[in-house]
Amino acid sequence: EMEGFEICFVDNGRECLKALEDWEPNLILLDLFMPGMDGYQVLEVLGNSPLYSEIPVLVFSVEGNIREIERAIELGAIEYIVKGKVELEKVIAKIKEILEEGKARNVFEEVLLELLVEKGVISHREFQARLRERRKKVLIQRLRERRI
Repeated sequence: EMEGFEICFVDNGRECLKALEDWEPNLILLDLFMPGMDGYQVLEVLGNSPLYSEIPVLVFSVEGNIREIERAIELGAIEYIVKGKVELEKVIAKIKEILEEGKARNVFEEVLLELLVEKGVISHREFQARLRERRKKVLIQRLRERRI
């Protein structure tokens, strides 16, 4: 809140999904290990929902295993930060970066999508699916390079 963010805290995955009924976040900071419904299940629900699939999700979790990270990315997370390995200032900087990138990317994607759909090259759904797949590949590669 000191950084100017409006924040909504919840204790588990079900509360997260319930909060989305009344809250339109610009970003979700998600832990993977929560009671009741874990973060992976939340990612699945978000990814399968036309209402929520475009909300960027930053996973902030204690788990740093590459398979767990890849699983979160495959389910739609756009970034993954391991708790305890990064200072709060870096987490805040990453949140700001994601929000700024999102604004610029949205404008670019809208223009590109409009052009491609207008020309009959691709459907809106196919464009979004390809874009998500490309982002996953780039992020997984970047995460693997960090571990080397």
